[in-house]
Amino acid sequence: MTYGLSLAALGGAGVPEAWIPVGAGLMTATAFQFVGRRKASAAGPTPSHLKADERFCRAIDAATDTEQVASLLAGAVHQSLKPSHGYVWLYDPERREFRLTACIGLPTDHEVVPEEQFNVWFAAAAGAADLTPDEKTAASDLDHWFTRQGLTWVEPISAPGGTLGLLTLAGHADGRVYGAGDRWLVNRLVRESGMALALLMAERVDRTRRSRIDTLAQRYKDAQQRAVTDGLTGLATHVYFKEQLWQRFHEARRHSTPLSLLILDIDHFKRINDNFGHPVGDEVLRQVSKVVKEAARGYDTVARYGGEELAIALPRTDLAGATVLAERIREAVSAISPLDGRGRPVPTITASLGVAELTLKDGTPDDLIARADAALYLAKHEGRNQVRQAAGGTVTVS
Repeated sequence: MTYGLSLAALGGAGVPEAWIPVGAGLMTATAFQFVGRRKASAAGPTPSHLKADERFCRAIDAATDTEQVASLLAGAVHQSLKPSHGYVWLYDPERREFRLTACIGLPTDHEVVPEEQFNVWFAAAAGAADLTPDEKTAASDLDHWFTRQGLTWVEPISAPGGTLGLLTLAGHADGRVYGAGDRWLVNRLVRESGMALALLMAERVDRTRRSRIDTLAQRYKDAQQRAVTDGLTGLATHVYFKEQLWQRFHEARRHSTPLSLLILDIDHFKRINDNFGHPVGDEVLRQVSKVVKEAARGYDTVARYGGEELAIALPRTDLAGATVLAERIREAVSAISPLDGRGRPVPTITASLGVAELTLKDGTPDDLIARADAALYLAKHEGRNQVRQAAGGTVTVS
């Protein structure tokens, strides 16, 4: 029995078309094999071999995954060479092993060939004299398994950079000896398979790399979003709002455009929590936040400013426009109707709002915040559920 194991395909050993047998008497069998090779080489591939090669090339060009390549190779070998049985093994770089991927004829329960064991088997078959006792044992075990399975031909499926799989074949179902045309065809089939596998594996690695990059980018984006987004309301956090207000402050100064600030406080919010529980209070805060966000424009910054206070930075908006918006929000808040834990409606929710427009007297955004906050305090002090505005540093009634 001989294995059609091409040394050149695994890096080259300086012996053209070397065929290495299985079992005892390796060197003697190899010598006879060389004589047979020379006599048969003149025959070359037959027209049926050439047609099989052409069909396979067309099919392999359309392969979309490595398993399909293995299946196509098994099918082409079975149709053209008609071995009694055989197997296609693909290399798994993560596990460093050849895994059974496609069968020709008889199935086998031996689904894995470790890369290290195959390497020492190959070295032993090539006549290496420096193997350790353990390596010799591993090579012998694999050699005996090949023999027990009736496999007489091992052909590596290679590409630049390494071996991507193995084709192992038993003899012809009718007992015929494989000829030079058969060997030519198998060499062609495994060469085309190797190139297809290399391309598909490279594409898989590229997809995996892109997927990992996309995943990392999404995680980074999510982390950034969490850092600037309040978990309960989905609005901007206090810190992010202050950063945005600084930017809007300097933009308004640089371009001489208006900038207004609106601060909202839910009336008697502590009473809601005390009477109905914090889950109901959270739901009220979420619904009010939704109302405020829907009323704002895309370039406005809406934030949970603290506790039950919300704020909106309003670029390119003067005091009159901010007051109109605040009144619209106040009315929308009064229209919400949350339910308590027993499904009963919570008494009418109201909000007080203070608005202020940036003036030349405001040296920093904190000055604008202080005036809007003072207007909010006035709205609360004068009965709640109303809008008050601050203009020119003086709080006035809207």
